Amino acid sequence: KFSADHPIPKAQDWSPSRVDTAEVPKTQPTENRKRPLSGSWQQVLGVTQLDAAEVKKAYRELALLHHPDKGGSDGDFKLLRRAYEDGLIAVKRAEEAAYKPKPGAQLVEVEERQWPLHPAAAKVRVREAVDQWEHDYDLGQVSSVPDDIPEISSEELAQWLLEGAAVALDCRELIEAKYERRTPVVPGGIAMSFGDLRSAPDLLSRHLVRLVDSDCQVVTFSTRGGTSGNCGMCAALLIDVFGMKASRFWRLEGGLDDWFPWAAQNPAIIRALPDRSAIEL
Repeated sequence: KFSADHPIPKAQDWSPSRVDTAEVPKTQPTENRKRPLSGSWQQVLGVTQLDAAEVKKAYRELALLHHPDKGGSDGDFKLLRRAYEDGLIAVKRAEEAAYKPKPGAQLVEVEERQWPLHPAAAKVRVREAVDQWEHDYDLGQVSSVPDDIPEISSEELAQWLLEGAAVALDCRELIEAKYERRTPVVPGGIAMSFGDLRSAPDLLSRHLVRLVDSDCQVVTFSTRGGTSGNCGMCAALLIDVFGMKASRFWRLEGGLDDWFPWAAQNPAIIRALPDRSAIEL
């Protein structure tokens, strides 16, 4: 209660200038944080370190601001997605350079490999094999590399899918696929990213068993394609770790960046494609 000892505060006592700003959380409006995107991948993402966790964190935050469904532009979001991919590639190359032995350095004997594995092997064994394969890949000591995987065009892939002669593997990481607005993604594609093969191989075991038992061609795809994309890495890993025949594997030329324009020009073919993969029919 107000009294002579505790009078009603005057208006000026409540002036904003008298507020203790140290106690007020400093938040920045969303619109102010939606800065123009331009420059190198580091400038677009606003990161300074070659760290995969930082790249992914920055991409997640910016994707929420610049996604077209949130009021962003298609051009900015495409630039953001490309910066994310370039960032992960740069991190990967830095890791490879760190593993590269210096001239005159004594080479360490490679640990005995535990592959090829049965596709239904225990989760812990698959994870260990994938980690070992990735380590050996960084050292240039694996049998299969992305450069060895040939490419096919979007038209050829569609023909194979119509004939039931191929299985398409979507090798994009979950966060990359989550923010993709373009459609249609390759019908019947089975999600099988490099991250999934490392962290949750048990969830993929059914598909892996069917892939091994099948005679179908296997076409891996990612957003941009190319030898630096996840599609080539996943194909090489499946060949080495699970003993699949290299002659069965292909990469989608140009990735989804080429697939979407082709699909837009061939809607009748897209409508005719099965919505389930050949190993699930």
